[in-house]
Amino acid sequence: MAEIKRYGLFRHLRSDAAAYVVYHRGARLIRCGRGLAFWFRPLSASLAELPADDREMSLVFHGRSADFQDVNVQGVLLYRVVDPEALAGRIDFSIDARTGQHLRQPIERIELTLGTLAQQHAADYVSAEPIRAVLARGPAVIRERIEQALVKDPGLQAMGLAVLSVRIGSIKPAADVERALEAPTREKIQEASDEAAFARRCRVPRTRAWPSSCGRRFPAPAPPRRSPPVWCRGARNSG
Repeated sequence: MAEIKRYGLFRHLRSDAAAYVVYHRGARLIRCGRGLAFWFRPLSASLAELPADDREMSLVFHGRSADFQDVNVQGVLLYRVVDPEALAGRIDFSIDARTGQHLRQPIERIELTLGTLAQQHAADYVSAEPIRAVLARGPAVIRERIEQALVKDPGLQAMGLAVLSVRIGSIKPAADVERALEAPTREKIQEASDEAAFARRCRVPRTRAWPSSCGRRFPAPAPPRRSPPVWCRGARNSG
């Protein structure tokens, strides 16, 4: 925000290096540029201040896939004002000659325009694909679709805006759909764990008896030892 101080009938403006100031007196352009400092008369001056640095804005929008499932997308868009004079002619960046604050909300209008365009291109992609394909391909496809479309957009070029990069942080379906998609994988993991535990129980030392659940039979018990007949005992004693 520009710093404006009052000295009698005149005022002095000093702006930062990351701000582009346009000073008109009536319909005549007096000066414009970054990091300006000058005197002016508030009754005849018209001032505008535009951002000259890179700006980030959040992207949060919802879409519906080809199989009618809700998808939530979150990301960040980086943009820059490349033609301040053209943008000042399209959006009102006027500032108060006393406080240096914007009289309107130009930054919010820029972010609304960029967010609407980004949501439109992302929704076109999501609506043409099923939910499994959208999640499997990940954020890279949506990021490329949005970035390529906004970089070449003629309306943004005419406004003096340039999209530098787009980052998509997450793509998430509804909570119940996410649980349903995770269920088969969880079941496979649990099944593999159960099979591993069963195999460990079957691999026991040979000195121990094999459990019947492992498909091995117990060896037949040896027959009991029978005592000799009575006449044999008598023959042994007589001998």
